[in-house]
Amino acid sequence: MDYIEEDAVRYFRSDNNCAQAVLKAFADEIGIDIDLAENLISGFGAGTAYQQKTCGAVSAAYMVLNMLASKKNLDNSDKKELAYKLIQEFNEEFIRRNGSIDCSQLLNCKLSTDEGQKYIEEHNLLEVVCEKCIRESVKIIGVVGE
Repeated sequence: MDYIEEDAVRYFRSDNNCAQAVLKAFADEIGIDIDLAENLISGFGAGTAYQQKTCGAVSAAYMVLNMLASKKNLDNSDKKELAYKLIQEFNEEFIRRNGSIDCSQLLNCKLSTDEGQKYIEEHNLLEVVCEKCIRESVKIIGVVGE
């Protein structure tokens, strides 16, 4: 998972949002085109379109776990049940490690304001918080998605 984690951070630092970074890093693993991955989840960054709800790295993890569950099962009800289980396990672990899956709580500021943007820059939150959430998402996927 180390190479996937580093790819995810590299994507994030290369003008991708947190959701795009995680999904693109797993594109080969889940069998989707990297451009499709980028386009599919582009609006999920910043807690879904700056709404600061579920962290984009978490939303991408849900998609990855769903695809991993689908690869393991042909029957739809089995796919759904495994996906639900994996996502629940992911949530528990992400919250244990980070305190929340909510972007506003993770960043403790409002992204859509000038003050929030200044706070993010002054406190280096893209690296301190966002990159940490990206890394944690990749690591947790590696644990629960096996």
